Amino acid sequence: MDLSNLTARSPFAPAGSGRPEAVPAEAAQLEFRSIASDQGGMMFSIFDATANRGHWLRMGEAGFAVVKSYDSAQNQIEVEHQGKIIPLRLKRATIQVGAAMPVQVMAQMPGLPVNKDANGQVAPTDARRLEAVAAEVRRRRALRTVAQTPAPAAGPATTPVPADPSTLVVPVPPVP
Repeated sequence: MDLSNLTARSPFAPAGSGRPEAVPAEAAQLEFRSIASDQGGMMFSIFDATANRGHWLRMGEAGFAVVKSYDSAQNQIEVEHQGKIIPLRLKRATIQVGAAMPVQVMAQMPGLPVNKDANGQVAPTDARRLEAVAAEVRRRRALRTVAQTPAPAAGPATTPVPADPSTLVVPVPPVP
């Protein structure tokens, strides 16, 4: 089995692709990033790496550069920039996986669900936090109740109620 040409022609590369073509120096500073379409037609996002700035260009419109043609089958455009025609292929997106957030940090964040163990019991740190919240709610409710109770009106002293209800005299209205 001959593996010498494996580096020149990868079995994982698309059919018909040999070695990657050399990128002209002009093309190295420009990147074809995306395509959008609206009522005015197609728009192409070109990123200028030297200026660190992106530009949206329409087909044939003068500006930073002029898009001369678009090949949808190859995802390639030809751009006239600084008097030169430069072919640009659509840049492939790279997906980068971020690191997972440590569990200890997540447990300290307010507003997260309560952690329970395998038996359904609330974890001790969460139980303390929940008890502190409940105590604060009770305190605020008590303050609100005190603020809503009316102060006694200034006026004649109230009549004391007798201890024995049988001695209480209740006026009876006259019978018509």
